[in-house]
Amino acid sequence: MTQQTLLIPGGPFPAPAQTRCRILVADDEAAVRGLLVGILQEEDFETEVAATGLEALQALRSHTYDLVLLDLNMPVISGLELLRSEHAAAHDGGFIVLTGCGDISTAVEAMRLGALDYVLKPFAPADLVAAVHKACLQVAQRAEDNRRKVESLVGQQFEQLANAEAELARNSDMALEALVAALDARECETQNHSKRVSEYAVYLASAMGIESPQLAVIRRAGMLHDVGKIGVSDRILLKKGPLSKSQWSQMMAHPEIGRRILQTLPSLEREAEIVLTHHERYDGDGYPNKLHATQIPFGSRIFAIVDTLDAMTSDRPYRSALSFETALEEILRCSGSQFDPEVVRVFQGIPHETWAGIRTRTLKREPGSGVSNPKQHRIIA
Repeated sequence: MTQQTLLIPGGPFPAPAQTRCRILVADDEAAVRGLLVGILQEEDFETEVAATGLEALQALRSHTYDLVLLDLNMPVISGLELLRSEHAAAHDGGFIVLTGCGDISTAVEAMRLGALDYVLKPFAPADLVAAVHKACLQVAQRAEDNRRKVESLVGQQFEQLANAEAELARNSDMALEALVAALDARECETQNHSKRVSEYAVYLASAMGIESPQLAVIRRAGMLHDVGKIGVSDRILLKKGPLSKSQWSQMMAHPEIGRRILQTLPSLEREAEIVLTHHERYDGDGYPNKLHATQIPFGSRIFAIVDTLDAMTSDRPYRSALSFETALEEILRCSGSQFDPEVVRVFQGIPHETWAGIRTRTLKREPGSGVSNPKQHRIIA
């Protein structure tokens, strides 16, 4: 299959590579499950199994599948009940239902609930394989259609942004915050993350003696540091469980994608370099270029700390927010490895209440009202 590209300014960016179809086989009869798995593996499909409707529901809660082969007649939770569940509704893949010859009306109801196809038991292997290939293509086409819609929307947004560059220079606060609000809305668990990181970074940079206009560069870079996630698929960006090696490789491309996007606007050239390097580590074990120590732009060494601070002190689907005290302990532990020791030293001298206050004001502040003034707070460095 020809790899598609994301055609937006600074592109092209490769779309996520197609992988072989991952299928959950849900049937309460062990013999049928074994037969289905054997047929599918012969076709090079990746398979997992569930022996009950409850097991299938639990699998959908914690994993991502391209396709589910679902027996309609299962104990505890039937196939129809599973199709009606919120987890089935949120499932990005497709369903093929398996049913007996006397249950056609039930199969029709399953189709009404969103199943892509049904296969009658007993089935011929060739018919099953044909139905699975057809469904996998439908799922892939649906994902491609969604990607193209996002591509079109992003292209329109960046065309508007480019046309408004002159206005952006005069009123950058409101324009950037509006763009970042749209970006952060995509990751619902990280709402306002970019805004908070930006203000934290400005405060810490000011505490280290950085003055305008470099502070303005750091502020804009903070607002835009995750803009490259536009080029990362929702299936990866919003995945609840751990990423696979290939998925993590695609996620790690977002700093380079962000730099290429920002390079289309000459006024954001310095911000683009910070966006590119904001995941580099002081010990050289970061990405994308494994820079170390002073090879990393100073603004990026500041971002490394405040990005971690916000990540640890914000709620995540898998844990509640940690305290600022706990975050400080972790940052101190990683001084000299992940973080620049000198930046950590200054960060350590800033009271926890200062960071909490910035966080509170950021949540309350309306777009365009400007950043807080670090001179208003006492710094112990």
